Amino acid sequence: MGLNSTANSVTYLSVQNGKVAKRVQEPTAASKSRTVESTGVVVHEELFDSITGKIVALGTREGNFGKELKITLADDRAYVLQLKLSSGPASSFLRALPNVDLQKPVTLIPKIEMKGDIKRTSVIIAQGDKGVKWAFTKDAPGDLPPMKQIKVKGKDVWDDSDQLAYFEKMITDINNKLSAVAPTLGSDAGSDDLPF
Repeated sequence: MGLNSTANSVTYLSVQNGKVAKRVQEPTAASKSRTVESTGVVVHEELFDSITGKIVALGTREGNFGKELKITLADDRAYVLQLKLSSGPASSFLRALPNVDLQKPVTLIPKIEMKGDIKRTSVIIAQGDKGVKWAFTKDAPGDLPPMKQIKVKGKDVWDDSDQLAYFEKMITDINNKLSAVAPTLGSDAGSDDLPF
């Protein structure tokens, strides 16, 4: 006898080129193939304009390319959207998150915007029929620490370490609230630890 139910399985997603990407093992009629620059591996992904669900858990984990933000959404099943924590999509999501009504579903919409030669990526949070405004802006940063300009190998670069620490605390605080409301899915979905 085997357990074959997939009702509680989790689908892992990422953001690629302004789309929500679901990786598949083999090419499908709906998938596109791309080569991962850092590894040279060819992957197959089905691409979507957005994802809708209720945010039931938040967390971070150490990934292959640094720390990742994990956003668990529930609809008919659980979805975990993974974003590099130090990235435009994660930053835009986290800047709007305090203004989200966590009791209601959200739609996450990846975007790419070109400003001259610079490509800016983000994830817009929509609730109802409108976008959620940022709680932390350039003109009204609140208590979000500013980025610092530092020298690395003789070049000026922007250091977001203080902001990331602030966001990680915010993620933990919000996840604790979510876990209190939905302890089953909120505490286990997307966990890297085995429950035994």
